[in-house]
Amino acid sequence: MKKPIKDAESLKRELEGFSSTGYRNSFDHWTRILSSSSEAERARYMQSLPEGQELTTELLCIHHYLSRLPAGGIAALDYAWGSCLCQAGLALRYLTREEHDAYLLHFALSAQRAYANWSEYVIGYAAGLQYMNRDFSFSYTQEHKVVLTQLLTSRHSPFQKVSWNLKLG
Repeated sequence: MKKPIKDAESLKRELEGFSSTGYRNSFDHWTRILSSSSEAERARYMQSLPEGQELTTELLCIHHYLSRLPAGGIAALDYAWGSCLCQAGLALRYLTREEHDAYLLHFALSAQRAYANWSEYVIGYAAGLQYMNRDFSFSYTQEHKVVLTQLLTSRHSPFQKVSWNLKLG
């Protein structure tokens, strides 16, 4: 991810990446490794990691969310980014309307399969954003707590108006 998009071909490569692996691939890989150890072993391992290295920051984030995320993990981030790229691709004419609609439908159906409701989706997205940004301070969640809560609870929120189980395609 995060490769420059300069034409239709590079956009479609990124969309396929978000569709097939995205950030969730490495997150899930390290989650499986950390999950295979006991809590005490994990704690010792996490304390032994050198400070300031990118992998250390990633593992601290993963460790924090171990057993706290819905089954979809951080896939919501990949599906959201893929959907945003679809919109940009259509505006830049890198995608036809048919390609745009097909990608959006794919990302929406994938999200519906991965999560049970909007709340799980938002949790997966927020955790994924922290992982992608290597934000172990969890500042995103703290800074956007009010907005995230309103998205999930306000009667004016699109999340309250659009059923998670809306029949698509």
